[in-house]
Amino acid sequence: MIKLKPPGISRHLLVFFLIVFTVALFIRFYNLSLNPPGLYWDEAAFGYDAYSILHTGKDQHGAFLPLFFQSYGDWKLPGYFYILIPSISLFGLNEFAIRFPSFLFGLLTIVWFYFLVRRGTSNKILGLFAAAMLALSSWHIQFSRAGFESVPALFIFVLALVLFLKSPSSKKTLSSILSFVFFALTMYIYHAYRIFTPLFLVGLTVLFYKEIKTRKKNFLLSLAIFILISLPLIFFTLTPNGLNRASSQSNFNRDEFKQERLDFDQRSKPPFRFLSSKIYNEPLYIAELTAKNYLENFSPSFLFLRGDQIGRHSQVDMGQLHIFEFILIAIALFNLKNVNKTFLKIMLLWLILSPLPAAIVAPNPHAQRSLQMVIPLAFFSGLGAYSIYSSKLKLPKIIIFVWAVLVIVIFTRHLFVIYPRKFAADWQDGYRRMVTAVQKYEPNYQKIYITKINNVPYIYTLIYTNYDPAKYLESGSPEGFGKYQFVGVNEPIYGKGKALYVAPPWQKIDGVLKEEIRDNGGNVVYKIWNLGGEN
Repeated sequence: MIKLKPPGISRHLLVFFLIVFTVALFIRFYNLSLNPPGLYWDEAAFGYDAYSILHTGKDQHGAFLPLFFQSYGDWKLPGYFYILIPSISLFGLNEFAIRFPSFLFGLLTIVWFYFLVRRGTSNKILGLFAAAMLALSSWHIQFSRAGFESVPALFIFVLALVLFLKSPSSKKTLSSILSFVFFALTMYIYHAYRIFTPLFLVGLTVLFYKEIKTRKKNFLLSLAIFILISLPLIFFTLTPNGLNRASSQSNFNRDEFKQERLDFDQRSKPPFRFLSSKIYNEPLYIAELTAKNYLENFSPSFLFLRGDQIGRHSQVDMGQLHIFEFILIAIALFNLKNVNKTFLKIMLLWLILSPLPAAIVAPNPHAQRSLQMVIPLAFFSGLGAYSIYSSKLKLPKIIIFVWAVLVIVIFTRHLFVIYPRKFAADWQDGYRRMVTAVQKYEPNYQKIYITKINNVPYIYTLIYTNYDPAKYLESGSPEGFGKYQFVGVNEPIYGKGKALYVAPPWQKIDGVLKEEIRDNGGNVVYKIWNLGGEN
């Protein structure tokens, strides 16, 4: 065990942290509009609905200031839509505006995480080390560079916890009330917090039971406000739309259970086959599957080697954490006695509960649904780094520092050079180029037909043409608006006058090829065809 230094920040250490945070700021902000290389379709939905509300007060489906958004029929939570409105008002309807709130809240999370650790441990330097590990976290950087709801939700959760820890020492009830208000708001931003936040609050109540007893009225008032704010979400969850979303993403599938039970029976040997068949029931299957999925979030493969295999969620060829953090977390385990016991319990509670939202839905592991893990893991990585810094051994400090710098450099190169080309398809790259090219030809044609792949080209056309939301609400739909019509690959397109047709590269078209649209990786994603001549 390493004896930790008392708090105190030297000038050299302060300069070091300023450099770290500057690097982290650069990695999050640089080329934000173009990397990731395209808008993912959820980002596109957030953007146009926010744009529509800004100009009309209604979303693309005509709902006035909705509390829950129909979007593509998946009924999204309202938080990120409304967060986007001031950003789009300032920067316009574009990739930067859609991603800027995620970048900003990601940055603010680092700041408030420092205050959280400082308040919880009474140690400024440990707070800086923990914040630095979050600032350099590949997991957190990945999500801070795109329009993911999980990032602002995480920031608000950290802010709520800082206020909660402040409330026992404050004679006023405002900190406690604001804390519970922010806790409730997390559940309106990202679905994972509908599970994580209530469970975490139960854990906090147990940990701070003595303090709560002395200020019972304050706590009950705050809890009542939390419940009151949560009621619309609870009622929505019980509606057909709310239940449909939950069931569509559920990890449990009855057909898969029947197949698993059949396999179990076949593996069982008589005379125990009948008995084992009765034992292996649905509740046991669900519990087994959930436990398996839960533990996968702690696997070395997920955390340090391969990461989430969805290209939007990680670099894929790297773990969710930097490989050197394995050593830092291991060192931290030998120095837990140096940490405030209550705060340590909070971090462990946070870490234990974080994977639960991801464990009960598919696919798994899922880095966005378990993004909450990044906070306690950054704390333990920071504790390990702080422990090395506090030791008198110079060689381990040099080795870890050089190793960390090399890993960060490799990660940064991968993020900005390799990633945009390799994972262009994961971000639906090519739509901006396609719409820009179509606009160039548009005046010469009476109709423009675009093949509707995944039923989403319409939203990109709305965004990249900055189509007037009022006009869209009046006469548009996902099937078409203005000159644009979105058609299936088998729909008749010939003999309809002078038309432009946008088709996937594999579709055979009887026309004159005008242009090929490639994504960032050089792959042809669309071909633009002239049908029936020009005006």
